[in-house]
Amino acid sequence: MQLLKVIVGLVQNFTNAEVKNSERLVNRNKSKSKLWQLFNLIYNKNIIGQDELIIKIYKEKSVRSVDSFRKLCDRFLDIVLEVISNQENFEQEKNLYSEPYFNRKRLLNNIELLQVLANKDIPADWLMRFIETLELSAKKHEYLEELILILKFKIGVAADSENYKKYDDATSEYFKYLRYCELNTKSECYLIKFILFVQHHSIDDKSRIEDMERALIELEDYYFETKLVFILFRKLMIELQLSHYREDFESAEIIILKIIEITENSSPLKTFGRIAQNYMNLAFTQFYLNKFQEAYESSLKSIRKVQVNSFVSNPSLESAVFALIYLKRPAEADDKLVVILESELVGSTPAQFAKRNLMMAFIKY
Repeated sequence: MQLLKVIVGLVQNFTNAEVKNSERLVNRNKSKSKLWQLFNLIYNKNIIGQDELIIKIYKEKSVRSVDSFRKLCDRFLDIVLEVISNQENFEQEKNLYSEPYFNRKRLLNNIELLQVLANKDIPADWLMRFIETLELSAKKHEYLEELILILKFKIGVAADSENYKKYDDATSEYFKYLRYCELNTKSECYLIKFILFVQHHSIDDKSRIEDMERALIELEDYYFETKLVFILFRKLMIELQLSHYREDFESAEIIILKIIEITENSSPLKTFGRIAQNYMNLAFTQFYLNKFQEAYESSLKSIRKVQVNSFVSNPSLESAVFALIYLKRPAEADDKLVVILESELVGSTPAQFAKRNLMMAFIKY
């Protein structure tokens, strides 16, 4: 049942505050209820299979118990969603979230508040100042979709208050950032194309190089027009990919070091996952330069930034394993590879699992 997979994925990654809030909510009606049993069985990883859960909770598997379990899961998902969207939990554990994530969530909460304020009888000039505070925040952090919504509010408030200058300025900004949104999305599409769909293709296919070169010319123009750091980041990522295709690993190392620098110094980019991925890319680039100790150190930097169940969790550990193999430290490589093989982290596909088992066989040999 897909719903159960959703619940398991969410519950097993609860923060401490979310666990406490869940315990309070599942116990608010009846102590040791079926909701309580379901929560504990999943959170403690005692049982996560549907049939086992049904038998444990209802003592039998029948048409009736299966239907009851489905309804129980529906109720429990409502509680789980209430917990993970709880602003108090978020504020208590904001250190667990990267700066861009935290800033965006706060901005979204204020936009929701703005929708309420816009329908209240309050002075238009105060409401305009509130809107402009949100506008500055959205521009600073490059939250373009949210900025478009804020500017539409600004246009409406300026029109209602007959403030033509504010109306004219907001309208001009609105259309400018609509254009920026378009270019930003195009840059993201190029990144997805060349990193996700092209990187595993043969380097003998020179048409890929020509495609990347054309894209980079476009991205240079986009960045010149917008000065958006996201577009610069994507441009550099494609330059990194192009350097790998050309087997120019010295240039690739210089590019990834620049990517690391702008990521760690730009608030819009500074997510834990992106920093971890950057160091992982640096490690794999350094392998080609026979810089195995440096690659191992880069891998460790990546691992330190990885959060639980991040999509870079296993690849970061894997790059450390490769480095340890090259450094002739098989015992340490074995320890890290065991962690990967025993994990249920995102990214453990059957092909990757087979490859890592082959690595283990090589280490043991």
